Amino acid sequence: MLDAVVRHKNSPNASWREGMTLTYDNEYAGRKTRIEAEYARVRSKFTDAKGKLFRSWSGKSIREMAREVDHLEAYDIFYGDLSSFTHVNVALANRFLRVEPEKIGWSQRATEYDVANVFRYAATFLTCLLEHLGPQLGTWTAQAVRDCWDIPAAVGRQIDSP
Repeated sequence: MLDAVVRHKNSPNASWREGMTLTYDNEYAGRKTRIEAEYARVRSKFTDAKGKLFRSWSGKSIREMAREVDHLEAYDIFYGDLSSFTHVNVALANRFLRVEPEKIGWSQRATEYDVANVFRYAATFLTCLLEHLGPQLGTWTAQAVRDCWDIPAAVGRQIDSP
């Protein structure tokens, strides 16, 4: 944040220049030396072998992480919709747009399709998570997780752990 504030103190926009100067003077000027020293101490944890800062918390893209746990298909199918809640776009906004004969308005509720997708995405996410963690924790197999979604077969029986 300090870097961004310092960078925008020289903004061509007068109100940003003024705002960032006030922010710097009141929030960062007295702590700049300490912030830079603390950051220098941990910087290597957030850079690659060439010293370039990671652009994500893990140093990997979400697609790379999906590939590592053998869920590239889920990434390719669901990521666009799921990330649209974080990185808003027109397609997401249109899901909440209500066009009625007398007016156009916005709703805080998604359409039924979106509500169904929440359950579908949750089921997919939980399956991926449980398939990944089960063997690591030694609690269940990937097949046991998949069997949980086979409701008729699962009725009246308990899924055994390994």
